[in-house]
Amino acid sequence: MNAPAMNAFKLFTGPDNASHVLEGTLTLDQDAKVWAARFKESPPGLSFEWRETPERQYVITLLGTLAFTTRDGETFVIRPGDVPVASDTIGSGHKWRLIDDQPWRRCCAILEPHAPDLASVRWIVLRGPFWAPQDEEGGLAFRTGIGGFGRRGAATISAARSN
Repeated sequence: MNAPAMNAFKLFTGPDNASHVLEGTLTLDQDAKVWAARFKESPPGLSFEWRETPERQYVITLLGTLAFTTRDGETFVIRPGDVPVASDTIGSGHKWRLIDDQPWRRCCAILEPHAPDLASVRWIVLRGPFWAPQDEEGGLAFRTGIGGFGRRGAATISAARSN
């Protein structure tokens, strides 16, 4: 039996110094290593221009619908119950805007400094455009958020290029 899961979107910085996004799920069968939780609310109609994530964090959306965009034109929509996993702390950044008449109410769970940000995530790219480097074995590599690239570890990636 598969563990229950939530929709998730991984924002990360690639070796091209640009923010990218993968869409997948966050399984509910493992504990995340966080050191703080902050509750925030942004008023309806708000938008935020280009920025990097200040800290690696899970952003659990409680209310509001938002459109996110990277500088390369990758887009995704967050709805209540979705979780952006933000780890693009450097690079070209992303922007967002509220697209419904609700405020964005959320809980930001700040990851511990050396905690893997993919501890309970299985990423499956569902739509593009997207960017993903290949490792020496021809598989997709991913940025862990704690330095370097890897193929094995606490997470599994499977992806297919979409046009």
